[in-house]
Amino acid sequence: MSEIRGALRQFFWEDEGTLNVGREVFLGKDLTHRLVKVLRLKEGDRIALIDGMTGRYAAVLTDSGKRARVEEKQVDIQTEKLGPVLLLGMPKREALEAVLRQATEMGVSAIVPVRCDFSQNVRLNEERTRRMVMEAAEQCERLTLPKIEPMKTVREAVEEVDGVVLWADETAVPENGDMQGAVAFLVGPEGGFSVEESEMLRGMKNVRGISLGPRILRVDTAVVAGLSRM
Repeated sequence: MSEIRGALRQFFWEDEGTLNVGREVFLGKDLTHRLVKVLRLKEGDRIALIDGMTGRYAAVLTDSGKRARVEEKQVDIQTEKLGPVLLLGMPKREALEAVLRQATEMGVSAIVPVRCDFSQNVRLNEERTRRMVMEAAEQCERLTLPKIEPMKTVREAVEEVDGVVLWADETAVPENGDMQGAVAFLVGPEGGFSVEESEMLRGMKNVRGISLGPRILRVDTAVVAGLSRM
């Protein structure tokens, strides 16, 4: 099994089932359009396909780019180590899209939209969200997509985490060292958390407030800063 990555551009294969060496698979209308019309690939060109369940495979385009023949398994999915869960206080739409991409690139295993007192009235478009995280995953060559959970309240989101939740608390005292051992990172929307929410979080046993520095960070910046310490 080859583990060379980056030699072939990779794409997620979204049909049912898993990929297997020797199998010829239908790529679907959307992926075929990207490959043939946008990237100008043609029959005989090689790409990498990911099924999200078993790994990454080298494949060659057939049938004018409508299908691909799987040639070799390059990377097994068991080699991928996923990161923490992101509990995301819903920000403005522009920041939301940036966070979805950056959190995917940072390797989060799941993203939980959190409804806070200061959250924007933004709803996740499932199809658009999936497309954005898929493009980010393809770009950074991860083998799985982060799970997008249903919207939850702050309390619901924290209580469902089986482990320590790091909370980006602007009032926390800066401390040295990393944050190993935590399994989730909680960040608020623009405006942060309300007084009532902050008091509730300080009273929850599995929540640990941390400082991300002396400056007020944008939501997308705070997400990257927090996840990079875990």
